[in-house]
Amino acid sequence: MRTLLSLLTVAALLAACSRAETPATVIRPVYVQTVAASAQQSAQQLQGTLQARHEVELAFRTGGRLAKRAIEVGQRVRAGQLLAELETTDLQLALQAADAQWQAARLDAAQQQRDAGRLTRLLPDGSVGQAEQERQRTGADAAEQRVRAAQAQHLLAQQRLSYTQLRAPFEGVITQLRLEPGQVLPEGQALLSLARTEALELQLELPEGLARSASQLQVEALGQRWSLRELAPAAHPQTRTQRARFQPSQALRWEPGLLGRSLSATLRLPSSAQGLHGVQLPSSALLARDGQAQVWRVLDDGKLQAQAVQLLGREGERVSVSGIPAGSRIVMLGAHKLDAGQSVRPVPLERQP
Repeated sequence: MRTLLSLLTVAALLAACSRAETPATVIRPVYVQTVAASAQQSAQQLQGTLQARHEVELAFRTGGRLAKRAIEVGQRVRAGQLLAELETTDLQLALQAADAQWQAARLDAAQQQRDAGRLTRLLPDGSVGQAEQERQRTGADAAEQRVRAAQAQHLLAQQRLSYTQLRAPFEGVITQLRLEPGQVLPEGQALLSLARTEALELQLELPEGLARSASQLQVEALGQRWSLRELAPAAHPQTRTQRARFQPSQALRWEPGLLGRSLSATLRLPSSAQGLHGVQLPSSALLARDGQAQVWRVLDDGKLQAQAVQLLGREGERVSVSGIPAGSRIVMLGAHKLDAGQSVRPVPLERQP
């Protein structure tokens, strides 16, 4: 009996020694900063350029050797003004040939009609046969068709001769020139650019975050407000920005050098938009998952939650983002070393040693 008790005691001691100890949960300290709403934080400065809303490439509708160029880059032109002209010698000869063919066709058609009339008068007394009269009538009809064809060729030659003069389709300013006197030009080649001056727009390259709220942006430049008119459907593959065009509340008065001018624009996203505010964060607070920019938000129970944000801009080691509710505690350092649902101990960033 005593031996049995000894064996049970030894077994209990061995079981106690082999039982694995449960490790204690490690609560990691993280440096956080509380995000507060700020009207100033929602303002962004972007560089843009003034561009013409309507700009067209002009070309000759026929080929030839350039005889005259009547304009220079930057020159303002009126609607219908002569811009350039081709040599006309070959086309004038073609017009003369077409005119001669037209006249010959008209003379032939008139003779065919007279012959058909004579045969028709001789038909009742049997001097000519029915078949011969019908052949003559058919020939007269064919001669009329040749007259129409020759007339069309004459009109076409006239049109081609008029194409040797390139005129301004509207009032504007010459922005590009690619032609010189003596140059042989093919038909349809773009030779110059003409931009309207009465409708200038502000062109900006918006970061992806701002592009998502482009219709809500309040844009100020040159002392007036600008409203969104056009937004590119896709971001640029390298810069990841979207081209946007804004029209002014009042038309700009034209002055030399205004077209293409670089200027600074102030962009504001209304603080009432979905209750979200733009904030400045260090780049170490940002991480990317599944193509979406995120930050870590510390909840009241001390656990981490991923918060999706929109990137508004970057300046050095700091980024501007929107999509963070006011009052949130955001992890500022080491975001890539944390996981969702992890328990942390928030430490104000001001206490960082």
